[in-house]
Amino acid sequence: MKIKANMTLEEAMAKEKGTLSQLVLKYTSVMKQLLDQAKDNPGFTTKSWAPLAEMVDVDNFERIGTWKEAVNWQQYEKLLTQWAIISDWNVRVRRITEQPGYVFMELAEFGSYKGTVPDDSIYSLSVYEFNEKNKLRHLDVYMQRENVPIAPGSWDLSKEALATS
Repeated sequence: MKIKANMTLEEAMAKEKGTLSQLVLKYTSVMKQLLDQAKDNPGFTTKSWAPLAEMVDVDNFERIGTWKEAVNWQQYEKLLTQWAIISDWNVRVRRITEQPGYVFMELAEFGSYKGTVPDDSIYSLSVYEFNEKNKLRHLDVYMQRENVPIAPGSWDLSKEALATS
């Protein structure tokens, strides 16, 4: 599938003027930086997501993922860590729309994962909901992708993997 992609994160940050849109783009940029740092770094742990957590209402955060799984911040850090260690990820911004308290961002995402098909590409739509202090409190993720295998263990949704310490 050929993906039409419009802007880099940097181009979107220069173009978008909304406060919440800027926060979402910064969140995505920080996520990309941390993901890149995870490669070949045995010291990369859930605590490595602290710069991302600064933008999140970690006590009230909930993410609903592509399989309708609901996770809190501590569980999400575990999922992000599993993903970061095995994947390379790049994005292009297709569209971003801001409404009071919400941002809708469509991405073209390009990834490769150890042990699976390289050059996986998807369209995603994420709905970011913010609290009154402009901290991310809820995230819904929707994806469109071709039917390709997902690396074993890349997103372990078992109760054991999601258990908080």
